[in-house]
Amino acid sequence: MSRYERGLSDISVTSMQSIITNLQLTVKDFLHHYTARTDVITKNTLYAFISGNQEYLAVNMADFMSTHAQLLHLRSINFTKFLLEVSQKSDYSAYRLTAEQEQAISDFVAPSPAWNDTQSLALVSALRFGSAELGTQLAQRLIDYAHQFTATNIRQSTISGNDFGYLIISCLINRNLTSGEPLLTALRTYYNLRVDHNLFDQISTDVINSAPLVYFSEAALAWIKQPSAMNEKKVRQVITQVQDLSLSGLTAYLERMWPLIKNGQHSWHNTKLIDNHQTPQVFDVPNWRFNYTNIKTLRKFYHLTLADVSVNWQTSTQSRFENGKSNFGFNDSLRLTEAMLMQPTVFYRALFPVPFSDFKKQASDTSIPDKYERVRQAAIATRSTFRPKPASRYKMLQAELNMRAIQMLGGGDNAKAFAEYDGANIQNLELAGILTTKHFQYSDLISFMDVAGLLDTDKQITALHWIVAHARFSIKDSSPITELVSIAVSHLAHNGDVAAIKAVQSFFENVNYNRVEAAIGCAYSRTELLIKLYTNPADAPEIKAHIMRNRQTMRQFAQPGDAYLWIGNVFDGQMDETLAAWDEWAAKRTFTDK
Repeated sequence: MSRYERGLSDISVTSMQSIITNLQLTVKDFLHHYTARTDVITKNTLYAFISGNQEYLAVNMADFMSTHAQLLHLRSINFTKFLLEVSQKSDYSAYRLTAEQEQAISDFVAPSPAWNDTQSLALVSALRFGSAELGTQLAQRLIDYAHQFTATNIRQSTISGNDFGYLIISCLINRNLTSGEPLLTALRTYYNLRVDHNLFDQISTDVINSAPLVYFSEAALAWIKQPSAMNEKKVRQVITQVQDLSLSGLTAYLERMWPLIKNGQHSWHNTKLIDNHQTPQVFDVPNWRFNYTNIKTLRKFYHLTLADVSVNWQTSTQSRFENGKSNFGFNDSLRLTEAMLMQPTVFYRALFPVPFSDFKKQASDTSIPDKYERVRQAAIATRSTFRPKPASRYKMLQAELNMRAIQMLGGGDNAKAFAEYDGANIQNLELAGILTTKHFQYSDLISFMDVAGLLDTDKQITALHWIVAHARFSIKDSSPITELVSIAVSHLAHNGDVAAIKAVQSFFENVNYNRVEAAIGCAYSRTELLIKLYTNPADAPEIKAHIMRNRQTMRQFAQPGDAYLWIGNVFDGQMDETLAAWDEWAAKRTFTDK
């Protein structure tokens, strides 16, 4: 371990799993660490392009070159460099992709379990300068991908509806309706299946995040087919909806794309483009993880040679690994994933405990007929995985486990479950854990978020201040902080506690959440509007109207709204009671003023 920490040796993935477990790190910590990197393509790169943040893209490019300058002979690394370069070009540039660049996009942008932000960036940035043939080829791939899903297997879908939207916008700009219209039809079917999926998971989040592009694409296509004032108004309405949700980054992107769509442009042609993916590769999606079988399959899928992915080792070493005869160390495994254009999500199942995923699975196992018994057994099994030290984290995990058990048995209205799992003491247990945690990990924040709604408002704010003071991660760039502040402000507004709202306001305004995702934007917007309601009461009529507009938008974006109690209905829920509390506060204030 000492040699590894000094960079003198590597450690096997299996050993790293034990180390990570002992350190009590989770998948959330790893993902947050990776996303914060500026020397690779992450979702921050994608969002920087969408938002028009050229400063971030320039830093991303410089840091990437600093880390990977000696690896540009690898096809995939060179492809990443190309994407970072093309992302910095103006939407109105006369630049055209070379035949070689188009072939690289064709080879690397194909549906697979490894699809990630790199492919998304290629669609949204590089396709601006692509040929008609490239757009048509990629559109057909996504159409074929969408068509393979039904209500029974939609849970295996991983490609975001936004990726369809980026490609549709490119088709509309180039007036390639032969591909754009069928792709939009496929997206709508795919999107509807994901809406009907109706479970609280990543698919549900993506339904909300992709809704703006779904509606924008439909409105833009309608305008192209009939360029009337009414149809243009529908396009503008979607942009206004996005703007009202405080999604300034996504608003900027739609404002940039709409003139390009209106003006249109003639496509150019690339007769040399080859489709190396005409025979689909079958991937074992449920078992997608870092192992020699998946690496070998993906390398051949991308048509990469052994030399293309041998970072600082011989091709014979790569061959032995792919045939199951040897293993890479953890650091070399990470290097290999970058050479394969993969993100470290492929390590999740191999390395990281995913908190409470097994609990939910066991508690839902109907082979044990009695619900109380299967929840009890699931709770015992989950509790046995908790490390007793540090005691602070153990208390937080215990509080979250009790809360989840109660929820599985019907919530706080179930007196038996509430008593059995000490529901009355959950908030005290959680707060005791937080206020004795000296080093707050990102996963601790996620854990607290799951319980925060149960805490009294003063305890929420106390916990929030403690987390900010003891965080081992960047608070400014942490979207869960936005959601925590949103929960606190919602309670404060409901109680008409103006002094506390003003105390939280300065902290809230310094949070730098991403302005692209509607699932986070709606929480930010609600908080922003409730703060304004109490700090600028003279503007109440317009602020209330804004809240009502956002309510209608989120009912549309999160359809059906009541299915998304955690994010999609933030302008429903207790909003009517909160506004009634404001009316009461305003009436007392007016009376006092008189």
